Formats: sequence, C-alpha cells, structure tokens
Amino acid sequence: MSPYYCPAMITELKAHYFDGQTARRQPVSVRVRTGRLEITTGSGAAVFWPLDEIRHGDVDTTTDEVHLERGGDTPEILVISASRLYRELRRDAPDRASIYDPERRRIGFRKVFFCGLGAIAVICVLYFWGIPGLSTVAASFVPVSWEERLGEEVAQHLAPAKKQCNDPERARVLEEIVRALTARLPRQPYKFRLIVVNEGGVNAFAAPGGYIIIFRGLLDQTQSAEELAGVLAHEMQHVLLRHSTRALLQQATTGVLLAAVTGDTGGATSYGGQAAQTLALLSYSRKSEEEADSKAVTMLIDAGINPIGLVSFFEKVDGDSRKKSRIPVYVSTHPDLDRRLSRLRPLMAGSGRPAPLLPSYNWKNIHGICAGQPVHRKDEDIRGGG
Repeated sequence: MSPYYCPAMITELKAHYFDGQTARRQPVSVRVRTGRLEITTGSGAAVFWPLDEIRHGDVDTTTDEVHLERGGDTPEILVISASRLYRELRRDAPDRASIYDPERRRIGFRKVFFCGLGAIAVICVLYFWGIPGLSTVAASFVPVSWEERLGEEVAQHLAPAKKQCNDPERARVLEEIVRALTARLPRQPYKFRLIVVNEGGVNAFAAPGGYIIIFRGLLDQTQSAEELAGVLAHEMQHVLLRHSTRALLQQATTGVLLAAVTGDTGGATSYGGQAAQTLALLSYSRKSEEEADSKAVTMLIDAGINPIGLVSFFEKVDGDSRKKSRIPVYVSTHPDLDRRLSRLRPLMAGSGRPAPLLPSYNWKNIHGICAGQPVHRKDEDIRGGG
C-alpha cells in the first residue's frame, strides 16, 4: 500500500511542511476538508489553509510533487503529491480541483501556445502593413491619461527643470493668455501646461496631453500678446486634434501602440525618451498644419482675440530670416508659408476689431522671463515644432 494513500472516508495524505518561521522541514498529514486543507504536524498541532488563500507552483514531473504556498514574504510551504491531492480535491471539493489538474494544464498550455502564435501573426501584420493606418484610428481611442503621461515624459526630456524659466509674475501673464484662449472652448479633456525654456532658437512644440513648450527665442520675437496667442492657439490645436499623438504613434513600436490603446501608462513612460527625440525632429503634414491653422483662427475669434497676430508673427519672423539668410526652425517646419498666409487672411474676414489683449501690460517686459538664468546654447539647434 502506498505511504501516501489509504482508503478511508476522509483520506489522509502525507506531505512535508515549512512553517515560514524556520527552515525546518516537518512531516505532516493532510486532509481535504470543505473549503480548506487541514494540516496536522507530528506533535498533533493542526494548521488550516483556506483553499482561496493557496498559491501553487509548477509540478515536478519526476517526483509528482507540487509546492503549495500560503502567506506573504516568508510564506508557509507544503510539498505534496500533486496527483493524489487532485484526486481528493476532485472528490471532496470539485469546484477547487483546478489547484492542480494535469489535463486542464495541458489544455491551457495548448491554448496559450496557439494564442501566442496568433498574436505573433497579428503583430507581424501590424508592423509591416497596419501601424501607419492603425495609429490614425488608434489615436482616437487613446485615453487622455496616457497622453498626459507621455506628454509629461516628453516635457522632462525637452524641457528639464534646470532649463525652465520660472519667473512667477511673468508666468502668470502667460497663463492669463492660455485662460483667455480656453475660456470659451466646449468642454475638453486637456489641461494645458505652458513651459518656457531658456533656449535661443525660435521654436515651439505641442506634446501630447496638453504640454506646450515655447523657446525663449520665439517668445522674444513676439511683439504683442496677440502674436503669442496666435502661436499658442496653433500649438493647442495640434493637441486638441491629437496631431502630435497620432504622429508619435506612427513612429512607435507595436508594443507602444497596444499600450496606448489599453491605457498602460508604463508604455508611455518607456516611450518618453524616444518620443521626445521624434517630436524634436517632427514636421507635421500639410493637411495637419492647415487644419491647425484654421482651427486656431476660429479659437482666437471665439476668445475675442485679434487673429491677425498669428499672421503678423509669421510674416515678421519670415522677413527677419530673409534678411539674415537663416530660416528659423519654427518657420522652416511650416512649408509653403506664402500659401498658408494667403489661406489665413480670408479666414479672418469678419472677425471685426476685437479689444486689445492685455492692454495695460508692457509686452516687452515678458521678454525678461528668463533673465538671470544660464542659456543652454548647445541645444539651440533642436529642430521640430509645429
């Protein structure tokens, strides 16, 4: 007769037990009771394990033993015959028999294997044919929380704290412009965050989730609050229309794309560095730029801000660049400037003569927002913008 099994109304199984407090291995007897295992030590002490609290490891096929655990960092451990334990569970607790079921494990392995093959096939199809098209569709389903996490990571790379201009008084003026632009927007999910970086280049970025990064060099080129409002409206539309999110997903791996759709913020964190590099080199499509232009004009008019500032800023920067024979990055990433300006002017017809934005504020004062902070000239040639 086997030392592990004897016929009885309640079968007693032999096993070895570790109490989680010492390394001593104790021979014990185990009985399957309703909803639990009853473990009796050699001294007669009884320990009860509710079936719901048991974790089971892999089965050693050479010894037919399975390690069961219960508890936290230093768990109790029971080493017992897997097949005999399953037989008792199937008889006395059939709903819990899956703690160890050899046949179910074989079926489960086959399911996992074939599901894995199917997933590999789908991933290959997505990688070679589907990602560009799928990313456009997927961007509409990406949770805002995922966009915000990615935008935060991008901002940390493109605008680290040591490069940010944090003059509280001037920052409040900029926030007032942001509030004016968003005050009459329909309910939207983004909280816009404006970051000024102490970089001399004329550039700006719209990162996913509402992060707008402005270089000091661009801010210095603005001659009025209306001009900066025009730039901000354009960048904010890239966020609202999810242009930046879509463009970054088109460059992402399948894993990042799936993480975005499922809202896995860990995927956003791991993609942050690469996304920052991509965004720095990004040029939006003509369609996206024209869409952001037209929506920006509407945004400005709705906010009661003169939209001519958007045109005057581009005209001035473009004119200065022609004199210096050097085209700023922010202008160079906006192709067919003359064509775009000719499209913008008709959109502004009928806007009337809105009241000046921040009429009592001396706008030249805003150019001192980075005063006293070191300039990081080596990064001034960072490309990108929109």
